[in-house]
Amino acid sequence: MINRKAARRWRRAIDRAANVAAATTVTSASTLLRVRVVQKDHPRAVQIVQRLCQQGVAKGCSSLAYFYWSGIGVPQDQVRSAKLNKRACDSGDYAGCKGLAGAYTRGEGVPLDRAAAAKHDTRAIDLLRRGCDSGGGEDCTWLGRSYEQGEGVTADEAAARQLYTRRLRTRTFDRMQKSGPSW
Repeated sequence: MINRKAARRWRRAIDRAANVAAATTVTSASTLLRVRVVQKDHPRAVQIVQRLCQQGVAKGCSSLAYFYWSGIGVPQDQVRSAKLNKRACDSGDYAGCKGLAGAYTRGEGVPLDRAAAAKHDTRAIDLLRRGCDSGGGEDCTWLGRSYEQGEGVTADEAAARQLYTRRLRTRTFDRMQKSGPSW
């Protein structure tokens, strides 16, 4: 059962995020709508990320690519999904590069091309590394997952563990800054 009051609050927050075109909130907005916090309002989610993509927000393009790839809220279109992922990847979005690498690996919307897939996987790893080094905790988590599963890099459990630990430290530091001193 969905808490209607919480759903209304999320809908207002999503509308504000769409108007501000905040790149960090677009992923949250589309994810929230995908996981049914706001009662399967997929057409609304598509509308939000489409507007953000048109405004040049890379995360909006990669989120829109996901909708086209999966056929949620729009007719399934692998070619359009690949094009949107390329646009997002060219703008420096990790998810766009990963999506494009997957499309080349499976031949979805683009010709099957292992070399192109490897190139985009490498680009995605570089973007994650850069984001993690600049304090992006979530990027550290995704980079750790890549090392753990050997996606785009050689599998290395020690490196994955180190990146996960780094993420936890970042998260703890962020909480401490928000809550202020405990004394």
